[in-house]
Amino acid sequence: MKWSFLPTLVLLAVAGIFGVDRALSGRPRWRLAVPLGLGSSAGVFRCCFNVLASLDRYAAQRYVLGASLDRSGPGF
Repeated sequence: MKWSFLPTLVLLAVAGIFGVDRALSGRPRWRLAVPLGLGSSAGVFRCCFNVLASLDRYAAQRYVLGASLDRSGPGF
């Protein structure tokens, strides 16, 4: 399966988050700032991914439309 590595990747991400949390246990301001920064960066990544996926679908639809118009010949 294409996504068979996903559970391992999620486990590594969770372990990393717990490691950062433990490393910052003595610094309360940083302990608050790091999750907020991670959350906002994840939101930015999610928005960029959605925009690029939308552009990909738009380009594919335009290609199909152009190919069908090309097959229909001059004068549509």
